[in-house]
Amino acid sequence: MCTKNPELGSVIPHHMEIIPEKSRVEGNWQYYDIEFRKLLERGEAQWGCTHLELYLRAKLQVNVKSENDNTNKSGNTRWSIGVCFSFHKCLGSKTKPDIVRRKILNEISANRFVGPFDSKPFTEMQLSHLGLAEKKLPGTYRMIYHLSFPEGSSINDSIPQEKCSVQYASIQDAIELIKIVGRKGFCAKTDISSAFRIINIKESQYDLFGFMWDGKYYYDKNLQMGCSPNF
Repeated sequence: MCTKNPELGSVIPHHMEIIPEKSRVEGNWQYYDIEFRKLLERGEAQWGCTHLELYLRAKLQVNVKSENDNTNKSGNTRWSIGVCFSFHKCLGSKTKPDIVRRKILNEISANRFVGPFDSKPFTEMQLSHLGLAEKKLPGTYRMIYHLSFPEGSSINDSIPQEKCSVQYASIQDAIELIKIVGRKGFCAKTDISSAFRIINIKESQYDLFGFMWDGKYYYDKNLQMGCSPNF
């Protein structure tokens, strides 16, 4: 593939890192790979970019057992016992409540979350499910919103797919910059902490990004993990 499409040489390794990761831990790596390639064919995914919704769905699944397993003769993917996509069982909302509470307090301190409120702060307010996605470093988590629920009328459904693609800088981009600067130029790589979370959303859209926790209402003022633009 990289021989025919050399521009993919710097981005395909990102996808290939996910597959062995899923095979080492509980999760259905086949599901992620197959569904990701389907999205690629439809122009709804991009090499080098993790599709967060597929990633989370794969993480909540276990690989299909062999055909000799009498517990699952349908051949369909088997869900982990006790896992569903309802609010109560969303990863992290009940299994790791202390982490969720701490992250909510941190976001309030950073002036990104607003709340808590005893009642909805907006007349029309859309509430989304909360969850946790484990990072590469064991024991660390990223809080995400299930903004693709309910299917057909979710926040992500209303965002045009053509506005959601992301193109990361490639090795070729770095080469071109070095050629412009010359031999005496200095090269450096930097990273932005919580990059998506420093992006503000329009005040008129605050009512679209609400959630409920411990019986209280909150809303977000910054781009969320789980929103199509940051896939």
